[in-house]
Amino acid sequence: MKRFYSSMLAALIVAVFLPLIPAAAQSVSYNAAYQNEPTIGTTTLNGVTYTTVGYQGLYNTMEAGMPSLPVEYIRFSVPWNATDFSVKATCAKVRMIPLNYPVLPSQTLDGGGFTLPDVNAYATGSTFPAQVAQVIDEDRVAGENHTVTIAVMPMVYSRGNTGDTLQAAESVNLTLSYSLITPNGLIPKYRRDTTLRNEGFDFTRGLVVNPDDVRGNAFCPSSATGLRMPDEQLPTDNPSTYIIVTSGNLRHPLRRLAALKRQKGIPVKIVTVAEAISDPWASGGDYYYGPFGDSTLITTNDFGKLRQYLKINYYHNGTEYALLAGDSIPVATCDVYDTDVYYSDVNSNWSFGQSGSADYQVGRLFGSEPREFDNYTDKLLRYELNPGKGDRSYLSRALSTRLHETDISSDVTYELSNIFSDVTWMAPEIDEYEIKGCDLLDTIRTNRYGCISTLNDGFPSGIKVYDDYEGASHYLWAIDTLKVAPNVIDNETGNGLNLMDNKNYPAVYFSLLGKTMPFSTVTGYGTGPNYGKSFTMGKDYGGPAFLGLTYNLQANRAKEFSKYFLQHLRTHTVITEAIYYTHYYHYYYLAQDMILPFNYLGDPAIDLWTDAPLEYNSVTVARTNSSISVTGIMSGATVSYCENDGSVGKVTATSSSVSLTDVDPNSTVMVYAHNYIPYIAPLVLQNTDIDQSQYVIAHEVLAGRQVDSNRTNGDVTVKEGAEYEIEAAGEVKLAGGFSVEKGAAFAIRPASF
Repeated sequence: MKRFYSSMLAALIVAVFLPLIPAAAQSVSYNAAYQNEPTIGTTTLNGVTYTTVGYQGLYNTMEAGMPSLPVEYIRFSVPWNATDFSVKATCAKVRMIPLNYPVLPSQTLDGGGFTLPDVNAYATGSTFPAQVAQVIDEDRVAGENHTVTIAVMPMVYSRGNTGDTLQAAESVNLTLSYSLITPNGLIPKYRRDTTLRNEGFDFTRGLVVNPDDVRGNAFCPSSATGLRMPDEQLPTDNPSTYIIVTSGNLRHPLRRLAALKRQKGIPVKIVTVAEAISDPWASGGDYYYGPFGDSTLITTNDFGKLRQYLKINYYHNGTEYALLAGDSIPVATCDVYDTDVYYSDVNSNWSFGQSGSADYQVGRLFGSEPREFDNYTDKLLRYELNPGKGDRSYLSRALSTRLHETDISSDVTYELSNIFSDVTWMAPEIDEYEIKGCDLLDTIRTNRYGCISTLNDGFPSGIKVYDDYEGASHYLWAIDTLKVAPNVIDNETGNGLNLMDNKNYPAVYFSLLGKTMPFSTVTGYGTGPNYGKSFTMGKDYGGPAFLGLTYNLQANRAKEFSKYFLQHLRTHTVITEAIYYTHYYHYYYLAQDMILPFNYLGDPAIDLWTDAPLEYNSVTVARTNSSISVTGIMSGATVSYCENDGSVGKVTATSSSVSLTDVDPNSTVMVYAHNYIPYIAPLVLQNTDIDQSQYVIAHEVLAGRQVDSNRTNGDVTVKEGAEYEIEAAGEVKLAGGFSVEKGAAFAIRPASF
């Protein structure tokens, strides 16, 4: 079971080694090297001088009151049926470093004042930690890859009668021992699709210190002698990489968002909440499946049924993204936190007190009216297909704000500067004037920014942009006419997100402090949209992505998550993937309240622009009766297609051309890559019956009996019962041979991008 530990590691390291298992047990070894010199310094707190100890590349333990020492978390791949873990650690070349002062006790991140040294840990004759290594966690990565994590502390602090000492090992040899058991009953869960399994193996290899063992340690169906295979009647009728869960009245507006994803080669399924929670595989509630088929019922609430539905699709249908679209989506609460981590973490035994890290990407959208989702999709299409209406330089600029006399946002600004070439830092003590909400809006309107980060105190209806602690506070509200917040008086005008005036310059927004997007109603804040909803769902302003909090955090805790997230965003520019990697790689450094409140509003597959994007200027698309050839592209670009029956596919180019064989020549074709404007090929319809309802996003469309000389002549007919709608940014030419049968629907609408 994946357990969620607090950031206080020291409490997890016990005073004695676990007993060794019999010699017949299996084992795996690893040598952890620490040959650099530790960084020794001093600091004075509360009038007392302490020694600070650090080590390059490692973070320190954070249990308040215990000695703050470097720790490394080392993860091993182990066989699928391994159990009874223990670890033996042998230190080599231990150096004795005398200390003039006691080691600094770890402090809380909550700003609650100085924490005194623990009496027992700092008693004369004491040693901390009592042992160098300890097994602390067991996990199933990508649903099936069994891993075990060991916490290693290569430096030991001792208090003696004649002085304090730090014992620093140059290496620690670790031997992880375990037993192998033959389970009864069902085999463990494993991902049946070969591509999905390989992706899981690749990801796991990047996490463990014995990557060559990953594939061999996974369960092999051919070895299942004497084990019962699970029920083969799996929900594989509609394999979907991207699932949209919504309500019945929102299916129609969400077809536009689904069309964009499909044209990018991503299989999409739209399902209502009622359909999901009544699915035979989900209606029994949320079950935790143990490693050998044992199961535990967690909850039968609607949110549990929805998690079970998404979990089954994750395992068997390859789901990588889920969009929870609409106010009817059940909200899961862990402790006091409304959180969608509950849905994205499918491998943990959620008992609402323990949680884990994300296994796939989840986004949420508020709203109950179709027009709100049209507003959102307009922003998404503008952002992805035509940001700035050609004036794209704004996407290389980011804005970072900071609350008066709060210095922690400098770290966030620094991390943003590693992503964007032009970062504006708007801080009262630097600018030497009171920042008002309308000043912040003027800055956005004047300079235009592709990314906005506000590390400011926040509440559902707005954020505080300035506070001199003498009553001169200033705010930016979700809506300038709905300034509702307890104990807040605001006499400004023109300080609402709805006045951003950035219709053609949609941005992404990280609000990394304050409860700006609660999933449930908050007493005292009225009935207007919360800050996150206003940004994503309001008309003609804001943008398609908002990362914020569903619960207030202390500033230092928010900064820790923000720092890791922005570091991963450098290389994982799909925003939710950066969240995903933040969870996985910093699982042991982030306390529960540093993960659960951070949630995401928007399409979970958005790729963040990090510079002014380039264009494809020489792409050509040639169609024959059974193939499509694309040339003039670059290696690494994605070429995707969507056929008239909804079938999709995509290929990563390895040269300047791609040939799509056995593909309907009437398919849409798109070419895209990071920081390149997607190329949407002219759609040429000929010799085809359109008998499936479809929404198409296009530039130019040409349809008729003989509009393409490379293909067999034939009419284009929209058949009875089909709805075919084109959102076009360019010309749509309907030539001879194009017809719409009675009972069919055909429409052309101008593009919103």
